[in-house]
This record gives sequence, structure tokens and C-alpha cells, in this order.
Amino acid sequence: GNSPVTGPYNYPWMNSVSSTENAGIAAWLHKNPEQTPVFTRGELAIATQNQNGVVLSGQARDLAIYLKDTTLRVTLAGWALQLPRSEVQGAASAFFTKVQSMLMEAAQDKVSPSYPINAAMELRCDTMDESLGLAITYPSPPALAATRSATPGDAALDTVFWLNVGTITGTPGSDAFYTDLEKWLLDTYASYVRPEWSKAWAFTPAGPWTNQAVLAQYRGLYNDPSMAPHTLKWVNSTLSGYDRAGLFTSPLLAQLFGA
Repeated sequence: GNSPVTGPYNYPWMNSVSSTENAGIAAWLHKNPEQTPVFTRGELAIATQNQNGVVLSGQARDLAIYLKDTTLRVTLAGWALQLPRSEVQGAASAFFTKVQSMLMEAAQDKVSPSYPINAAMELRCDTMDESLGLAITYPSPPALAATRSATPGDAALDTVFWLNVGTITGTPGSDAFYTDLEKWLLDTYASYVRPEWSKAWAFTPAGPWTNQAVLAQYRGLYNDPSMAPHTLKWVNSTLSGYDRAGLFTSPLLAQLFGA
């Protein structure tokens, strides 16, 4: 049934993994990767049992804030896909089918079977950013937001579909898996894909934020003429104006901005 909430952290069964337990789980799976299906079925059983059909309702902040330092430590690869709402179900099916087929292919490899993913997939939706109704004359769009429309003025593009796939950090093969999955997303959905900045993206088998071609592709999306005048170049210039000493930056931001 429906269960209203008025504060964050509404999944307590997720947040009871100590650092010692976390290290033990990671070591066990790295030593016995073929046990991954057993582990993931256990994860699903725990979630199913504890949710027990309950549908939480409340403010977005109370539903979205749920991680603690006692949650299973994982790497989350994350992207945002912009869609008309009528296409979300089809995209969810396509994404699930792709992830499932990649996992089956990895596990059934006759030379070197692998189990690169061992944590949850998270699929969420919300609306695009809208400036209508703000008490500001000609408000500027959120220039860096993944929720800023890729086709401004297109009312049909009204939904942001968040795609996260998690695995215990350091799981062998996970970076190569994410590399292939990200390539499929960009090949399939092109200009409607955005990185979820707070997650991992731009993968190569060496890890996240290392794929120069993908970084350039994302940079191009934010510098597209349709984004003018609030492009990535404009963001870089604006932020640099506030930080002339270059204190609030990083090598990743330098790559992203093309500096």
C-alpha cells in the first residue's frame, strides 16, 4: 500500500553494512566471481522482503536521499536520457535487455567467463527543468544540468530517465562493461544522452573519466548551437571569471571544458 514519508533515509535495510562486512563481501566475490548470481539474488530477496509491496510517497528530497556510509560501497555508472514520456517504457525495456544480454554474454564466455556487475540497477524518472512560473524576467536555463532540454522549445521532450548500474568497486571487468554500455547508449540515443555528473561516466577499461572521445562528445552536446548562449564555453568563461586564481577546478574539469 501507499506509505507517506516526511524525511530521508527510508530504506534502513540498505544501510547496515559495516566497512569490515563490505570488505569481506568484496573479497569473497572477487575470489569467487561465479557466486555473483547467488549474491545478487540475495540482494533482490532482501529488497523484496523489506519493501513488501509498499509504495513510498513524499517530497523528492525525502525519497532520493537514502545513501549513508553504511550502505554497500559500489561504483555507480550513471547517465540521463531525455525522452517524451510515451517512450520511457520502451527505453527501459531496451536498456534492461541490453544490460541483461551483456551480463549473459560475459558469464557464458567459454574462454574467460566474468561477472562484472553485482549491485543494483536504478531506473528513475523526473520532469525536464522548466523556467515558466519563476518570478524572474527571462530566467537563464541551468546550463550544466542534465535536465536542461536538448531541444529547447520541444514540448514533447518532457521526461528525464536516469540510468544507473552499480557494482562493488574494483570488480574485475566492470570498467570494460561500462565502456561498452555507454557506447551503446551514445550510439542508440545520440544527442539525448547526458552524463549524470555525480556518478561515473566516460569509461574506458582503465576506469571512468578516461575516455577522451566520449568527453569530447559530451562537450560537443553542451556546446551545440541550440544551447547558445549558455554553452559549456560560456560556463567555463563565467566560472573562470569568478575564480581567476584557478582554485576551484580539477584535471577532470579541465578536460571537460577543453582547457
